[in-house]
Amino acid sequence: MEPIINSISRKKMFLILLASKFIYGSRLITIFYISKKEKSLKKLILYNTLAIIVWILIIAPLIWVIGKSVFVSFDVLRDFRKTIGLAVLFAIAIYVLNRVVISKTIRHFANKKR
Repeated sequence: MEPIINSISRKKMFLILLASKFIYGSRLITIFYISKKEKSLKKLILYNTLAIIVWILIIAPLIWVIGKSVFVSFDVLRDFRKTIGLAVLFAIAIYVLNRVVISKTIRHFANKKR
């Protein structure tokens, strides 16, 4: 595993830390790997802080857009439920009206013919 990480990173600690923010479950392993390779705690904290800031700048707008789209979809679904409810009520009203009017009309004409 270590040669793969070395070939990907090529001594670029910041890129390793940044990539680990987006890959679930790799953050702790990456910190251990870098702390083994890098002896400067200040440098590690600096790069990790910069990676977190970049991660926040990427993820925060995405979360905001997703949140907005969820609320918009709830509004659409609420309107859709109202529309479906009105359509069902309208269909029931037409069915009932049709049955009542047609049955009365048929009875009326049936009684007239006699």
